[in-house]
Amino acid sequence: INNAYKALYVWDAANSNYITINNTSGATYVAPGQAFFVYSIDEGSTVNFTEAMQTHQTGNIFKSVEIENPSIKLIAERAQGTSTTNIKYLNNMSTGLDPGYDAGRFSAGDNSFAVYTHLVGDDNNLIDFDIQCLPANEYDHIIPLGLNAPENSEVIFRAETINLPTDVPVYLEDRVLGKFIALHAPGSFYAVTITEKAEGIGRFFLYTKS
Repeated sequence: INNAYKALYVWDAANSNYITINNTSGATYVAPGQAFFVYSIDEGSTVNFTEAMQTHQTGNIFKSVEIENPSIKLIAERAQGTSTTNIKYLNNMSTGLDPGYDAGRFSAGDNSFAVYTHLVGDDNNLIDFDIQCLPANEYDHIIPLGLNAPENSEVIFRAETINLPTDVPVYLEDRVLGKFIALHAPGSFYAVTITEKAEGIGRFFLYTKS
């Protein structure tokens, strides 16, 4: 499997997009008959599913346990739907590529509206990441944030944090308008109109430092 895409990509019918599942996702169960994608390096690769991978579950088979590690979920909203990207702080992670933990965005989905990040510690890696993992207790970062959006779109940014230290702020920088917006306070958001079609990084950055 491609090192930047060591994940499962499962269709989420409610949001018409793919959910990215990897080592950061906790216990997740895929029902019999539920399709998913993996990113194979070569054509003709073999994937083995063993009996040890099977388990019997009752109730909501797609329910996942809550992840207690510090994390930030950045949410981009518009009238037609939402897109999210996740930053997670775990032990033994780096600011570069951590296979099985950093997960690239699934390009076969509808990416006309999408929010994602690029790796903090590798400027040469141009992959759009759905999940980026950073070292535990290391919060002094500027994270490149990518946005795809059609022209004349009103986009609202919000942030949800889990177990982030209270002294770690979360700011969004809009370099086109020269603004810094605090997103760590409850109920805070940033609304902006994208006048021209947006694609890629360079305008928005996420700060976890003063």
